[in-house]
Amino acid sequence: SLTDNLQLGRVMLTGGEPTIHPNLREIVGAINSPMISITTNGIHPLSVGDWIALRDLGLKKVIVSIHDATPQSFIQLETRQRHFGWAVQALDSQKYNLVSASEAGLQVRVNTVAYGSQDQVLKVLDALENLQRKHKFQIRLLNDLSDIQKSQQIIRDVCAALDAEEVSSERRAGSSNAIGIWRTKFGFEFSTKMAFRYFFDPICNGCPIKTKCHEGFYGIRLERRSNDYWVRLCIYKHTPEVLMPWREFLQSELAPQFKNLCEEDQS
Repeated sequence: SLTDNLQLGRVMLTGGEPTIHPNLREIVGAINSPMISITTNGIHPLSVGDWIALRDLGLKKVIVSIHDATPQSFIQLETRQRHFGWAVQALDSQKYNLVSASEAGLQVRVNTVAYGSQDQVLKVLDALENLQRKHKFQIRLLNDLSDIQKSQQIIRDVCAALDAEEVSSERRAGSSNAIGIWRTKFGFEFSTKMAFRYFFDPICNGCPIKTKCHEGFYGIRLERRSNDYWVRLCIYKHTPEVLMPWREFLQSELAPQFKNLCEEDQS
């Protein structure tokens, strides 16, 4: 399999929305990796038993994306027209999944993108603080890659507003990510991830849209196409050098370079 050949230390299941995939348990059970995580919007509620079943198949971490704390602002994030009652239920489901995944013994983290204002982020933290004290999940603030300078300033302003102290920091090999752990005098703890666009030379060098690319190189993505799995190496382009059947990828000259990158990331 792809994970066996590349010896991937981490596999992240993302969207669409992975928790509504009808074969999610089969997919998790088929992955050979010491760290399998799911990134979810948390809108589809899963019980403690559901999360335990996924944990027993190899799932280690659940990352719930929560960017707003009020139904009004939550609706504004949606590309489809939604009603107020739907937003209330969606916010409740996010909190339900935080609790149920935590009680299932999984590592749980909330990711909050600072996309709008300091007030937006503070409202999310306020809504999560009491829940976090009881269930011990992590909270991470992320900058918005489409507006790096503004969103990183928002994160710095939030840390200042909370009078939080940075107690540790690290930079990841093979990327431009800087992660800091912050703690307030009341014991409330959260982390920040200041991410810059990272370009992987074998894929990104000479790319005609590189100067306009918000994402940069994120990693190896696996997606279902034509009853088979394909490897995607760029979310913007659909050309054969960045989108190919997984078996073809393993036979390509790129595969060994990605194996080296995976080993560097785990060091």
